[in-house]
Amino acid sequence: MSGGEHGNRRRRTVVCIITALALATLAAWVWIKVQAYHDFRRDLVSYRGIRLGDTMEEIEYALGYPPFVLDAPAYDAEMGGYSMRVYQTDNKDQQNRMPDRMKVQDFLGWQYQQDSHRIDVTFDATKKQVSGIGCYASAPVQQCPPLFGIDSNSSEDDVLASLGKADAHKYEGPSKSYRYDAIGLEVRMEKRRVYMFEKTPPQGSGVRWFVSHRLLSLP
Repeated sequence: MSGGEHGNRRRRTVVCIITALALATLAAWVWIKVQAYHDFRRDLVSYRGIRLGDTMEEIEYALGYPPFVLDAPAYDAEMGGYSMRVYQTDNKDQQNRMPDRMKVQDFLGWQYQQDSHRIDVTFDATKKQVSGIGCYASAPVQQCPPLFGIDSNSSEDDVLASLGKADAHKYEGPSKSYRYDAIGLEVRMEKRRVYMFEKTPPQGSGVRWFVSHRLLSLP
């Protein structure tokens, strides 16, 4: 074999190796993005095993009988704003027991205290289907499971890096919140750290958000 033929064979081998590596890299990238889209579609309509649009019966089946229910918002002159009274459904606390002849199905807000967080479920008044799913972690040792890649240990910088610029933000006392309409997410923070978020029906193009924030992002 001449030196020229040997050199051509080596070049073809190198080209084949580079091509194989490029295809493997592309396949891995596609797999990562497919998984990201799967997670995105899940997070767009559900959280903690319950979905937007679920009925009260489905929530009770998934999470059990709600230990706490929330009354409709009422103006509190002492606080200078609206608040919702929380009732215990076991009626052991006489001061906070449910009113007589009322059932949990008469309330549009249910709460479930988990080991490391609290799950808040809100129902719409017309169909009594889930319109909001929230998670609250009251202490650093508590943690809300991830949603769209953030959790209750995420910093404000983490939120902006993962979700981008918010559609709206507001301050309420020591807390700050970001609202992301396209994915139906509100994130609340204190001292630049997430302590609560709520999932509601998305408004606008969730696919466009995925393309700009997940598909075109690295890796």
